[in-house]
Amino acid sequence: MLNFTVSKVFTTRGGVHSTTRGTIRRVFVHEGKWLVFHAVPNMYHFSSDGVHWTGQRIPQFDSHSYLIRGNTIYSFAQISDPETGRLVNATFKGTICGEKITWGKPHRVPHLTLGYYPDLQQDSTGRFTVSGRVTRFDDDGRLVGITIEWARSLYPNDITRWGPQQQVIRHISDMKSSEVHENIPLEDGKSYLIGMLSVNGEGRLYGNLFDGEKWGAEEVLLAENMSTVRGTDKRMSGVWDPKAKVIHLSYVDHDGQLWYRTCKSPYRPQDWSKPVKLKPFKVFASVISLDTTKTPTHVWLLYGKTLFEHPDPRWQSGELYLMRFDGESWSEPVLVSEHGTKYNWYPNMNEDVSRGIGVLYLKGVPENQAAVKHTDFDIMFSSTGAPR
Repeated sequence: MLNFTVSKVFTTRGGVHSTTRGTIRRVFVHEGKWLVFHAVPNMYHFSSDGVHWTGQRIPQFDSHSYLIRGNTIYSFAQISDPETGRLVNATFKGTICGEKITWGKPHRVPHLTLGYYPDLQQDSTGRFTVSGRVTRFDDDGRLVGITIEWARSLYPNDITRWGPQQQVIRHISDMKSSEVHENIPLEDGKSYLIGMLSVNGEGRLYGNLFDGEKWGAEEVLLAENMSTVRGTDKRMSGVWDPKAKVIHLSYVDHDGQLWYRTCKSPYRPQDWSKPVKLKPFKVFASVISLDTTKTPTHVWLLYGKTLFEHPDPRWQSGELYLMRFDGESWSEPVLVSEHGTKYNWYPNMNEDVSRGIGVLYLKGVPENQAAVKHTDFDIMFSSTGAPR
C-alpha cells in the first residue's frame, strides 16, 4: 500500500497553468532529490524529502518544456525578441549543480513557430524533437485555425540547429477550441505524435507515426467525442515502454469517461488495442507514467475524480487518485491529494516512477474566468517520500 505525503510548494496568483497539462512533464528526480518546475512566476524547486523546498527564478518565458540528461538540462521555450518585441522560439542549455541550475544564453530558432507549451523530447539517435501548437492564417491575414506541428534537430545532442517544421496532424483545429499534443520517441529514430483537436465542432484524437525518415501520409483516428472546450486539454497522456515496445495512452472524453488503450510495434493502425473504459464515474484529468524496472513494466495512471461540477468545464476539479497496471489487472486506486479536498486539478507527474512517485498539482478554483487573475492557487506536491 502506497503512502503519500502532501506539501505546499508555492502560492501563485492567477497561475491556472502553473503546473500545466500532463503531456509537458514538470516533475523530475535528480541525484536523490525532487526537482519541479512551475509558471507564474517561472521557478524551479528542489526537495530532498518532498516536504521542504528551495526555490529559484528561471529565465524562460511562460511556455516551456524541459529534458534532463545527467547534470545537463535542456529547454525549449518562447522568449521576447529584443529587436521586434515578438515572441520567438528559443532553446536553452543549463547545468545542474546541487540545488542550482546555471542557464546558458538562449539560442533563438526563428524559423520555428511552435508555441503554447512545446513538447521537447530526444529520440533514440540523440536528435531532439519538439511538437507544438501553431496558429494559422490565410493569405489575407485572417485566422484559419490551429495546427499541431513537429520538428527535429539536425544533429544528435545539438539543440541549437533544427530542420523544417512539419504539419504532422494534417487536420486543422477550430479556433478557440482545445488542442493538446503528445510527442513520443520510439526505437530506431521513430516517433509517434498524438494530437487532440476540434474539427468542425467535433472533438477528436489523432495519431501519426514517423518511421525515422517520413511521417505517415494519413493520421489515425484514435478517439471521437473528445472535448472541444479550450482549457480542457489536461485530459490526455501517453508514454512508451522501451522493453515491450508498446505505447500506452490514457484519455478523457467529452462526457468525462476515462479510457485506456495501447499500440504495439510496428505501430500500424491495426496495432492499436480496442479502448477500455476504466471508471464508471466522471473524470477531469489523466496522466500516465511507467516503472520499467518491473517485469513486465508497471503502468501508473493518475486521474482526477470529478467532485466539483463547475459550469465552465475548464474549472472542473476533484480528488486525485493513482492506480497501477501490472500486466494483468489494475490495482485499487490510492488517494494522492489531501483527504476532504475537492478543488484539486491540473496534475503533473514524473514520467519514470522507478525511484519514487511525485505529483504536482493546483489547489483552488476561481469563481469565473474574470476572477482568475485575482485568485490565489496553491501549488501542491504529493509524493511517496524521498526519491531513491
